Amino acid sequence: MKLSRLCIYILLSLLSVNVLAQSNKRKARPKQSKVHKAIVIEPEKSEADILFDDMLAGTARLTVIDSTITDVASFLKNIPLNHESGKLGHPADFGLPVNDKNATAHINEFGNRAIYTRMGKDSLQHLFMADKLGGKWTNERKVDFGTAFKDIRYPYMMPDGVTLYFSAISNEGLGEHDLYVTMYDADSARFYKPENLGLPYNSKSDEYCYLVDDFDNLGWLVTSRNQPAGKLCIYTFVPLDSREAYDITALGEEKVRKLAVLSSIKDTWHDAKQVFDAKQRVDELKKRLQKQVQNNIHFVVNDNVVYKDISEFKSPTNRAKYQRLVAMREKYKSQNDNLDELRYKYTSADKTDKRILASSIQQLENQQQEFELKIKAFEKEIRNAENLMYNN
Repeated sequence: MKLSRLCIYILLSLLSVNVLAQSNKRKARPKQSKVHKAIVIEPEKSEADILFDDMLAGTARLTVIDSTITDVASFLKNIPLNHESGKLGHPADFGLPVNDKNATAHINEFGNRAIYTRMGKDSLQHLFMADKLGGKWTNERKVDFGTAFKDIRYPYMMPDGVTLYFSAISNEGLGEHDLYVTMYDADSARFYKPENLGLPYNSKSDEYCYLVDDFDNLGWLVTSRNQPAGKLCIYTFVPLDSREAYDITALGEEKVRKLAVLSSIKDTWHDAKQVFDAKQRVDELKKRLQKQVQNNIHFVVNDNVVYKDISEFKSPTNRAKYQRLVAMREKYKSQNDNLDELRYKYTSADKTDKRILASSIQQLENQQQEFELKIKAFEKEIRNAENLMYNN
């Protein structure tokens, strides 16, 4: 009986020592901190981002030689489009019966075909064509691209009478308005389905128009990308004979992305001679157009005589005065543009700035009124001098 108790005692002692050892072992074991891996959630791409990625590999290899920032209201005046490429403006400028202030039109070189927009019942711009016969616009017909293209603006028909560029809203577009091209089939008198011009012509911003001058081998891309409200950027580029895409494998995706958004026009200068020659063509075009403007005038001498060319002035003195008159008119217009800019700033200014702007606006308005009277008096002086020469 004693032996049995002794065994039990020994067993209990051993068990206590083992439990204590295990307890001390657990206490001595260093605590391991739990490491939680951060879960990175990639933002979901928008449809525009997905489309941009799809277009990236097809980014056109474009040479952009210059860029100009301009006001939305007057950007067309900053594009030196030659006579052979036709004219751009408001339909009413060409005698078309369209009163919508947002409408735009392109007239061909001969002035006998117009392609233009006008607002529909849906408050969006729709595309129309018309021909001039006997001095009157006739045969108006709507150009229907279906429901895929909305709010069409700034149509531009190439001199070939076949290739049409325009800006429109579409589900296939990257931004608000994208640029598209289509071809006219004379046999069916219909246009083919328009195609998106892709990158770098389009962006996630608003594209206005795309113009190409085949005669001078120049092109213009008008866009709102990277611009504040009310401003546009006009890129002058060298048109491509055939579309050539960048080698994205050789250049790398990041480099092509920068080229696709035109982050730096100098990055597009792959051929120094090509850039130099293109800039020379721009300068020559501007000089040629300026000479045409100077020579082609509309000056009413009297009810029976209207000068169409500056050489028609009878007096060299009056010819020089007329050139001064033109300069005065240009200054008056420039001041009017400044006045419009101040008025625009006034609408969004705070009370303090509004007081300052109001004073500047009032002062400039008074100056313009005086300058306008001065211009009219000078014009009358030239007219009277020329009439005296006719009477003599």
